[in-house]
Amino acid sequence: MTGTVSGSSARIGVFQEPTRKVTAGWITVFATAWFGIWMAQLTPERGWAGTMSDQVWGYINRVALELNQSHPDRLVSGLAYSAYKSPPENIDKLSPNLVLIETRQRQGFWDEEKAETPVILYAHV
Repeated sequence: MTGTVSGSSARIGVFQEPTRKVTAGWITVFATAWFGIWMAQLTPERGWAGTMSDQVWGYINRVALELNQSHPDRLVSGLAYSAYKSPPENIDKLSPNLVLIETRQRQGFWDEEKAETPVILYAHV
């Protein structure tokens, strides 16, 4: 492998700095494709609070599982809010060293029932 790419006018080294600006058209196409792939991974049927729960907590859970193998005395914690506030549906069991804490908006404390519920959502410690 030579480490070069044949272009329309010259051969450019793969690891060299770009010599041309990226056009707005290319950025638009790339951003649209990226956005489409991202949207396909969401779960809107769960509502806003669970739209990204499976993706975010799946990643955090994998990190916690790896850390638990090498450092079982350490914890991994995360704040559950916004589009990943609901528990994940595609994880059967969270890592034993993972602690997820629900965050709340200030206006939620006006409701006495919500104010009395525990803040820690799910933990296996």
